[in-house]
Amino acid sequence: MHLSKYRSGNFIVLSIDQPVQLETDLTPLRDQIQKTVNTVCVNVAVRFPEESMLRSSSVADLVISAGHVHSRSGTFALINPNAGIRRVLKALGVGNLILIVESEADLAQYRTRAMYAA
Repeated sequence: MHLSKYRSGNFIVLSIDQPVQLETDLTPLRDQIQKTVNTVCVNVAVRFPEESMLRSSSVADLVISAGHVHSRSGTFALINPNAGIRRVLKALGVGNLILIVESEADLAQYRTRAMYAA
């Protein structure tokens, strides 16, 4: 899995360059989120390619990552996830952990409690 990392306002955006398939291991994404939150910025957004699909362990990786971000008083967001990903997250009721935004520009309207890692 190849990730692009860049800043957008108060967020570090991790963009996955290839569609995530059921067999894709999201551990590298989870590790990069943890590293980012511990060293650079506590507000993290992830962008999945449109054709992405998640298995249960991938959803667990997202929830673990969101919990880590929140433990540092940060915000965890997904940028325009596809309908399948939205359905899974809604069914699991993790809306209080994962912010869904329609576009990267929408991140700017969220005032976050903290921006940089301590």
